Amino acid sequence: MKTIYYYYVRHGETIFNLENRMQGITDSPLTSKGIEQILQTTEALRNQSFNSAYTSPLPRTIQTAKLILEPHHMHVKIFDSLREFSYGSWDGNIKNESDPEYQYRFSNDLFDDLGGENPTMIQQRIQNAFSELRKLSHDQDKVLLVSHGAYFRHLLFSLMKENIPDELLHRECLIGNGGIAVFKDEDGNFSLVEGPLNQAEYMNRHAND
Repeated sequence: MKTIYYYYVRHGETIFNLENRMQGITDSPLTSKGIEQILQTTEALRNQSFNSAYTSPLPRTIQTAKLILEPHHMHVKIFDSLREFSYGSWDGNIKNESDPEYQYRFSNDLFDDLGGENPTMIQQRIQNAFSELRKLSHDQDKVLLVSHGAYFRHLLFSLMKENIPDELLHRECLIGNGGIAVFKDEDGNFSLVEGPLNQAEYMNRHAND
């Protein structure tokens, strides 16, 4: 039996976050607030030991991961399957909640006809990713993952749909910028251990660790 603990962090605030844009796989740099958020995340995770660390290939997550890992003197590995959900040609568009087409596409995650993804595509990508991560990890490993907001939502529904706490089911944004969530894989059975929490919440919970 192999149990792996994943510490999932969302990147810091970006320019596109400020502008209310659909980021997807189009990159946008961290804001000064975003960098400050990740410095807080770094402090929250300072006393946590990691066996390995992986990041989405997008610059906003790579920068986030490098900041978090500075006190740990670790290098992060690029893991392409952690990249954000793709909105295709809509990547970078301003979110328009009053547009019926936007409402339909966003509520159903249907962007494959625009060169992006649909729920089946990202579900398969996530399942393949964690199958590979399981092979790369050892029993009781603690693995840092730095990725994205929409990816985290799809991760929950792809890997642990039956175990999602009720209070998360109807939240549009499940994890904030720099937020932390801990979940575990017990021989392919995934469950949420903690969070998602913001940096202050995580630090308060682990003040005596």
